[in-house]
Amino acid sequence: MGTEAVPVDAAAPEVAALRDAARLRVSLVRTAGGGSDTWLAHVVEDVVLLEEVDAAGGSRCALARGEDLADLVVAAAVVPDAAPGTGAPPEPADRSLLVTVLLGRRGAGPPQRTSVRSGPEGTWLLPEARPVAPDAARTLLARRVAGYACQ
Repeated sequence: MGTEAVPVDAAAPEVAALRDAARLRVSLVRTAGGGSDTWLAHVVEDVVLLEEVDAAGGSRCALARGEDLADLVVAAAVVPDAAPGTGAPPEPADRSLLVTVLLGRRGAGPPQRTSVRSGPEGTWLLPEARPVAPDAARTLLARRVAGYACQ
């Protein structure tokens, strides 16, 4: 992830307390090369509990600063070597990453959803399959996360 996060024990009671107290949750469902994982951010005031859950259900947790949330989401959602998209997306390559980002607030309606596919073959916003430059996808995600976190 793009900024520093401090690993914590996923079984610690404090981790469960942070999950329960979160006012904002960001979920990323990531699929690449035939595998998938889920990346969760539970936001409590200025602290973010990051949780990565692999396909087998294994979990790793870390703590980060709330001000780093948008950067963390962008780093997890758009691959570093992403190219600009052109035309319709081709069949996904092994190094292509498909990510659905869900922004949810406790007590609010359904989560806000944004999907991005990025890789060396291009970058697209989904479901409309709109080709974009990787930096445009990063900026869009960062603005959506920051705007949602400030509400």
